[in-house]
Amino acid sequence: MGQISLVVDYRIKPGQRDSFVKRVRQHGQTCLEREPGCLRFDVLVPREDGDRVLLYETYTDQAALDAHAATAYMAEYRRDIQDIMLERKLAICDLAGG
Repeated sequence: MGQISLVVDYRIKPGQRDSFVKRVRQHGQTCLEREPGCLRFDVLVPREDGDRVLLYETYTDQAALDAHAATAYMAEYRRDIQDIMLERKLAICDLAGG
């Protein structure tokens, strides 16, 4: 199996998006620097909804994704955002063949 992408849709407490974006960008930079299997980590802010943040992440394979989930800084990131996050939806995606 090949590359795996994640699409993560966060709903943030009103007025907290800037704080959340700052923290998630730090987390993304850490992932890109420390994880050779993390190929992409984009933070997206929808224009029409000020209480949402989307992440688009790509990993080389399932082993890289599993290693990402097991890092100490991932656990720290989750603790840091738990009080400003209202909801998290995750889609794990494979590239559609054509």
